[in-house]
Amino acid sequence: MRLGYYKRLWAKLLALNIKKYAIYKLDFIIGILAMAMAEILSVLFFWVIFQHIPVLNGWIFEEVLFLTSLFMIVFGIWHVFLSGAAFWGLEWLIRRGEFDRLMLQPVSPLKYLLLARFDDDGLGDLLTGIAVFWYAANAVGFQFSLINIITLLILLASGTVIFFSLLLSLSTISFWIVRSHSIGDILFNLFNFIKYPLNIFSPLVVTFFTFLLPLGFISYYPAQILLQKESVSMIAYAGPIVAVIFFIVANYIWNIGLKNYTSTGS
Repeated sequence: MRLGYYKRLWAKLLALNIKKYAIYKLDFIIGILAMAMAEILSVLFFWVIFQHIPVLNGWIFEEVLFLTSLFMIVFGIWHVFLSGAAFWGLEWLIRRGEFDRLMLQPVSPLKYLLLARFDDDGLGDLLTGIAVFWYAANAVGFQFSLINIITLLILLASGTVIFFSLLLSLSTISFWIVRSHSIGDILFNLFNFIKYPLNIFSPLVVTFFTFLLPLGFISYYPAQILLQKESVSMIAYAGPIVAVIFFIVANYIWNIGLKNYTSTGS
């Protein structure tokens, strides 16, 4: 029964996106280009910095591009496929009373939110991230061997799960504080830190993004591993474990929020 429901939901989603592209071709293209341009501007910002500082605490320009491209790819994957449960969308559904309808679906609200949304704007982030990674990987001599590709995929998957889990935990706040948008903005501002090598910051910042808010496992530590940096530590290999732990915690927090949800009409 549920498998048939999933198929119908995906068919409906595909039809809606095809219809959207057919009717709003310009909007479709502009959305992708806008996201791509934002990523390109960040690359240009790094280029300007490295015109004045050839090496940033042991990282050259191409290595920093390699690092930030990992974040771009993770963010792009989340944006395209997993942003259905983002705090701004959940906040809107709860305030409008639309979340009640999701509670009546034959699948869990979280699965429905994820399956029912495909954000094509995120293709700009994802495709730009892949392009920047390809350039940077070739520039630093990254070997596309089988073991390196498998390692890359594992690290990207771990980073995506961590990113998704952190945002899902934040989204759950909407069940208690309907207008959680400002809190989400704070977290998104923190993402700017992991576009840089963490070792350029103080040890306190490194500790924060390793143990408290483990965003370092999205880009910094994976880049250390893939680039085989001399400064790589054993903690860098803990990404998959961190991903599993944070996913379990995020799912637990989500279920608590779901149990405490009260309809706007109650």
